[in-house]
Parts: sequence; C-alpha cells; structure tokens
Amino acid sequence: MADGQKSERENRDEDRENGKKL
Repeated sequence: MADGQKSERENRDEDRENGKKL
C-alpha cells in the first residue's frame, strides 16, 4: 500500500519538475 502512495507522490514531483523545466 505504501508503494502505491509513494508512486503517486513521485508522479506529482515529476509533473512539477517537468513544468519547471518547460
């Protein structure tokens, strides 16, 4: 269960990094 939550948090982090890179 923790893995699923961590995946979602990592996904949001990647999205934020992508927006900043753009």
